[in-house]
Amino acid sequence: MIDITINNKLVTESEISEVESQIGSIFPEDYKAFLLKSNGAYFDSTEVFLGDYDDDINVFEIYSLKYGESNFIENNEFNEGILDEGYFNIGSIRGGNICMSLREENYGVIYVYYSIAELEFAALSFSEFLEELVDYSEE
Repeated sequence: MIDITINNKLVTESEISEVESQIGSIFPEDYKAFLLKSNGAYFDSTEVFLGDYDDDINVFEIYSLKYGESNFIENNEFNEGILDEGYFNIGSIRGGNICMSLREENYGVIYVYYSIAELEFAALSFSEFLEELVDYSEE
């Protein structure tokens, strides 16, 4: 896993609960822990990839819940017709987005997509997603 620099004001458990109430879903514990610790991540390196460099999933940022320039609330306001109910944008990749399922059948699974609802599996959990990030500028 790569190091994450904290750039955003941190959120509280209460603020996380407010957003969960707003969206009608509960976030997985690993995602909540990440939000409490860093409230998102913007990568200074342009060489952060999910897994192998050849897979071409270049990760730019993980949205803050609130307070950041790119945050969860703003990036999920206009999802109707783009993502099915229960899927939420949590970050961006070159040319696309990272989303998390909060649906019962695939709760916590992370996907990437480049066009409307063409989801590609990325990781079984948010923790696994973070563990798979590699900064190739350091290699």
